[in-house]
Amino acid sequence: MHELESNLPYLSTEDEIEVDAETAAAIEEGIRAADEGRVLPSDGVRDLIPECLEAIMASWREHPETAEWFADSFLNHVDMLKRFPYLGTPLKRYRRARRLLHSPFHVYYRVHPERRAVEILRIRHCSRRIPAP
Repeated sequence: MHELESNLPYLSTEDEIEVDAETAAAIEEGIRAADEGRVLPSDGVRDLIPECLEAIMASWREHPETAEWFADSFLNHVDMLKRFPYLGTPLKRYRRARRLLHSPFHVYYRVHPERRAVEILRIRHCSRRIPAP
């Protein structure tokens, strides 16, 4: 969970998007976990990086500096949610849930303005199917 640092309402200009059934199930599991208090502190997102990178690491084994750069870039992008919680694209079926794209990953998260917090619900590789608009 990230604590919001700003009241700046930077809003995505993108329309709400649909997600496929598999992604919806992953988001719902993330929402259940968050509702039960099973949340990841913002420092814990760094611990997810190796798991996320595993999907693309094979191509980076020869270039570890690229993997390190990507991990830092990814974390910086996710950290932006502290200041700009509405940066991501809104999701149609999930109130307060949004998607932040950091290719090749989608970060699904939920904004809690009343608690001044952002919860990371799921991180998914972009190769997962996304329905056409």
